Amino acid sequence: MTSSQIGYVFLCVFVAGIPGSKLGGMIGLKINPLRSALLCLVVFIINTSLAALIMTGEESQHLMYLFAAIWGVCLGWLHPTNAALYCTIIPRGQESELMGLYLFSGLVFSWVPPFLFTFLNEIGASMRIGLGSLNLFFAGGFVFLKMIGDYQDAVDFALSRGVGGDDTWSSKESCDGFNGAKRLSLPELT
Repeated sequence: MTSSQIGYVFLCVFVAGIPGSKLGGMIGLKINPLRSALLCLVVFIINTSLAALIMTGEESQHLMYLFAAIWGVCLGWLHPTNAALYCTIIPRGQESELMGLYLFSGLVFSWVPPFLFTFLNEIGASMRIGLGSLNLFFAGGFVFLKMIGDYQDAVDFALSRGVGGDDTWSSKESCDGFNGAKRLSLPELT
């Protein structure tokens, strides 16, 4: 592919991410964020597998735009859905620390898939193998998301924990008495 074709593929991914985020929001509201993220990962795996199998040479280059559009929809769908999912299952009172962990781990590990793809490309492996290797990360994400179990149970657990919940270290009384600090409600802050 020429550099301008690669640029158009990236543009296609970015533009397709816009309706993807809307689609992810609609599906997340309809079936819940966990199932939405799992469904998105399945679409990612299918699209990446088909791209690795179908795109065999220059004669199939035109299909790259189709696959790029689907990747864009999936990226626009998955990232906000993952953030919404994570935010809804964080125990109350731990939002800052766990959101920091979420962002940190995302940044720390974001280099691994491109590194694997580049490594396979540089050692002379087929581009199809490099592209297919990305499915390892989608499948890993799927497995870890399945470990959450039932979404509503996870939300109920998160709501029962933290400030005002069963944890003695973060109960409302211990927070109110911590260094004499007063807990403010939202109207008091404005």
